[in-house]
Amino acid sequence: MVSAALYDCLEFGISSPRLLTRLTAAIAQQLQVDWVCLRVDLSPSQSLTETWPTNLADVNLVLPQEFHPDICTYTDLRHTPYHALMAQGLEAIATVPLPAQQAQGYLWLGCQSQTLPQINTLEALRPPLQLALGILAQQNRIVNCQQYQQAQREIQQLIDEIQDTQKLFQAASTQLQTIFGVEQGGILLLKSANPLRQRQEPDPTDTLELKSSWSELPTQWSLQDCELCQVAWQKAPLVWVIADTTTHPWQSPLLGSPVRSLLFAPLMGGQLSSQHSQPVLGFVILAQRSPRQWLPEEIQTMASIAHQLGRTMIHHQALRQVQSLVEERTSQLKWSLEVQAKLSQQMRHQIQQLRHLNRLKDDFLSTVSHELNTPLATMKLAIKMLKQPGRSPEKQRTYLNILDQELNRESKLIHDLLQLQQAEASEFALKPQRLALGPALSELVQKFQDRWTPLKQLQFHLRFKPKALSTKLQFETDPEQFLNAMSELLTNAGKYATPKSNVTLSVEYLGRSPARIQIRLCNDGAAIHTEEQSQIFDKFRRGTGATAQAIPGTGLGLALVKTIVEHLEGSITVSSDPNPHRNDYRTCFLLDFPQAIAGF
Repeated sequence: MVSAALYDCLEFGISSPRLLTRLTAAIAQQLQVDWVCLRVDLSPSQSLTETWPTNLADVNLVLPQEFHPDICTYTDLRHTPYHALMAQGLEAIATVPLPAQQAQGYLWLGCQSQTLPQINTLEALRPPLQLALGILAQQNRIVNCQQYQQAQREIQQLIDEIQDTQKLFQAASTQLQTIFGVEQGGILLLKSANPLRQRQEPDPTDTLELKSSWSELPTQWSLQDCELCQVAWQKAPLVWVIADTTTHPWQSPLLGSPVRSLLFAPLMGGQLSSQHSQPVLGFVILAQRSPRQWLPEEIQTMASIAHQLGRTMIHHQALRQVQSLVEERTSQLKWSLEVQAKLSQQMRHQIQQLRHLNRLKDDFLSTVSHELNTPLATMKLAIKMLKQPGRSPEKQRTYLNILDQELNRESKLIHDLLQLQQAEASEFALKPQRLALGPALSELVQKFQDRWTPLKQLQFHLRFKPKALSTKLQFETDPEQFLNAMSELLTNAGKYATPKSNVTLSVEYLGRSPARIQIRLCNDGAAIHTEEQSQIFDKFRRGTGATAQAIPGTGLGLALVKTIVEHLEGSITVSSDPNPHRNDYRTCFLLDFPQAIAGF
C-alpha cells in the first residue's frame, strides 16, 4: 500500500523539488508519522533536501561519515546525533539509507511518540525511493549536460566576437569561473624554446605566464618551480584534477593563494586526441578554496573548451603571421609610391610594378583565407553531422576521418607557412655534413615507389652519370634540409605524373672547370606553360594544370624548395616540353650545386 502510493508520485517530467515534496507528503500520510526528511546526494557537491512539515526544514541533521545501508531506529534521542529534534517534540527517529546506482540518499522519519513503523514497512519504502533517486539523477545529468553545452556555446561566442587574444583569455577566464562556480580561474601560457620536444624533464628556460585577474599570484614563473604544472604538463593532453591539495606537499606558486582544489585543462597544439607528442601551449586552470570532487561531465567539458581555446590560439598565430606578411607587402607598396614620386622618368615602370604587387597581395590574401577557412568549414560541418543523433558507427568513422584529414591539411599549411617564414628570414641554421648521395636517394626513391605504385602504378628510376659514382659520390650539405627539398619534389612528381608512367631522378657530376653536381627530376604529366615557369616558385602559385585537374595542394611546396636550395648555395630551374606522339608533357626540375660542396 505504501509503496504503491510512492510509485504513484513518480510522474514523467515532474520537476525535482515537486517530486520530493510529493514523496515526503505521501510518506507522512501513509505511515502516519509526524516528521519526514528526504535528502538526495546527486554528486559530492550537489544535494537536494525536502522536509515535511516545512516548519521543521531548518533542523540540522548529522550525516554518517560512511554510508551504511542498514535501517536504524532510535526511541531514546538523548544520547544520539538527533537529540536536537527533541526540542521539536519528537521522541523517536528512524533512518533509512537509500543506496542507488547513480545517487544515494537518506530518509528520516520522526514520531512524537516512541512508536515507529515496523522495519519491513520501512524496507518497502526503498524500491520506489531508489527509483525516484534514479529519476532525479537522470534529470540532474540532463540539466548539467545542457549547462555544459551552453558553456561551450558561450565560449565559442567569445571566440567569434573577440579577436584580441589577451582580451579573449580574460573574458574566457571570467566566464569559466561563473559557469563552474569556482573562486579563481585563469589561463597559463607556456613559453618554450622547443615546444615539440618529448615531455620528460622541463627545460630551465620554460616559463609560464598567467593571463587572468588572479592578483594573489605572480604573473610569470618557471615551469621547474611549479610541481603541479609539471605534472599537468606531463599528463597532457589529459585533464588533471586535484580534489584536495593538502593530501600531498606540493611546491607551486599556485598555492600562494588559499587553494584546496585545482583543475588543469591543457591547451594542445593539435587535434583533440590522446597523442602525447603534441606540443602543450598552456593550461586553463580552475581553482577552489575548498576540496571538490570534479565530475566526469565537468572534466569532459573543460577538455572540449581547452581544445576550442588551443585551436583558436593556433588560428590567431597563423592570422598574425599572415597580417605580418600583408604589412610587409603594404610597406613595400608605400616605398614604391615614394620612389615613383622622386623618379618620374620611371613612372610607367613603377606603376606596373605597383599593380603587380597589389595583385600578388590580393591573390595572397584570397588564397590564405581560402586555405585556412576551407578545412575549418569542412570540420564544422563534420562536427555538426556527428552531433546529430542516430548516426551509425560507419557514418561516425567517415566524419571522424574527414575531421582528421582536414586538420592535417590545416596543420600542414600552417607548418609550411612557418617553415617558409623561417627560411625567408634566415632563422634556421644549416648543419652541413657529408652525405652519401647514392644510399640516401635510393632510400628516398624506394619510399616513393612504395607509396605511388598502388595509387598510380608509377615507376621511379634513379640514375647516376658516370654510373660508377652511385656508390662514391658524396655531398657536403645539410642532409635534413636537402632531403626535405627532394621529398617535396618527388611528392609533386607523383601527384602530377600520368598514371602508369615513369619518374626519373638523374644525378650527374660535371668534372669540367668549374665542376658542379646536377640533379634532374623528370615526370610525364600536365604542362607547366612558359608564362607560368617564372612564377611557379612563388608562394601560393599553382599551375593551370593543377587547378584544372583539382589536384590538392597549398602552393607552398616549390617556394619552400627554392628557398632551401638557395640556402644550400644552389639554384633550381624548370622546363616543360611536349612528349612526341603523346598528349602530355615532360616536366623536369634541374638542381645545380657548385663544385665546392662535391667530393669523393
